[in-house]
Amino acid sequence: MGINRRQWLGLAFVAAVAPQRAVGAAVEPGSALRGPLYLAARKLGGNYEAVLLTEGGQVLRSVRLSGRGHSFALDSSSGTVVAFARQPGTQAVIFSCDPGKLNEPARVFHTPQGRHFSGHGAFSADGQLLYAAENDFEAGRGVIGLYRLNPSSGGFDRVGEWASAGIGPHEIILDVKQHRLCVANGGLLTHPDYDKLVLNRDTMQASLAYLDVSNGQILSRHVLPARQHQQSIRHVVLDHQQSAWFGCQYQGSRAHQIPLVGYHSGSGSLEWVQADDEIWHAMQHYVGSIAFDPITRVVAASSPVGGVVAYWDAASKTFLAMHDLPDGCGVAPASQGGFIVNSGFGRWAHWRPGMAAPKVLKSDQSVAWDHHLRTL
Repeated sequence: MGINRRQWLGLAFVAAVAPQRAVGAAVEPGSALRGPLYLAARKLGGNYEAVLLTEGGQVLRSVRLSGRGHSFALDSSSGTVVAFARQPGTQAVIFSCDPGKLNEPARVFHTPQGRHFSGHGAFSADGQLLYAAENDFEAGRGVIGLYRLNPSSGGFDRVGEWASAGIGPHEIILDVKQHRLCVANGGLLTHPDYDKLVLNRDTMQASLAYLDVSNGQILSRHVLPARQHQQSIRHVVLDHQQSAWFGCQYQGSRAHQIPLVGYHSGSGSLEWVQADDEIWHAMQHYVGSIAFDPITRVVAASSPVGGVVAYWDAASKTFLAMHDLPDGCGVAPASQGGFIVNSGFGRWAHWRPGMAAPKVLKSDQSVAWDHHLRTL
């Protein structure tokens, strides 16, 4: 039996983070840390954790969470990681992925009253400021919470917020080259009193917005046509040409088969990639994660609802392949090209163009991997 994701949605992300030791301490750091490292959230037995892993799926550190985690913000220069609670959680956990600091305890910080996290965030280029996707749920608007590193406490202090230029911001990423934040505003009005119930399904309007990282000014905002207003833009990634690729979750009729993956370049409008209706049907109206591999220049979009991962050529925007991965969602670029993918059934695998199916690197059905996988 697979993970019942809906049962996880109401779990509180309360402060139950204990000091953790490095897992797999017998591994010699020189070999274990030579390749890329990955961050993922998982359920192991009855416990929820954020974990640091090697490309082969070997756990180097685990940090206990008291509820379901979602995604991460990471500062590669310092090894600082923030694991965010899933919406509508109000807490985030800070820990280190620096090889010399794996034994340091994790710490917790919170949103202020009237705000909750949406599961995603990003660090500024210098690592001193954390941008967090949040909801001002009483006012029904999205905000980007600003948190500054406090050297004395090792935590983050909230120093302000910016409007996200929409409702329901979800994934946000830093575009370093163009000094801006790219914000996927899902358009879904929700309130923690009603869990994840969409309160504006008939009037929702998603957007892809760009904010100036120096002051939060809205540089541009791009919305879908009125006939597609029930598309919720949820996830976003940049390709090698700084085009923003986005993945959607459709809130309309189950009978509709409409595109779920698109892109935006320059000052143009939002565009959809090419794929047959059977691809969109297989994805079941749901993109759970999106990633770009700079080696093969391929974009991957996963659907845990459909149990598939689909791939597009970033340059031509043409569909390449799709494979089954039941309850598969986490996807991140692999060191030799292609992607590491994981699933709620404990699969940890590698796929690259030309492969009919992913190569399973590790399989453990006691582990339920969650939505997102990040490369450090």
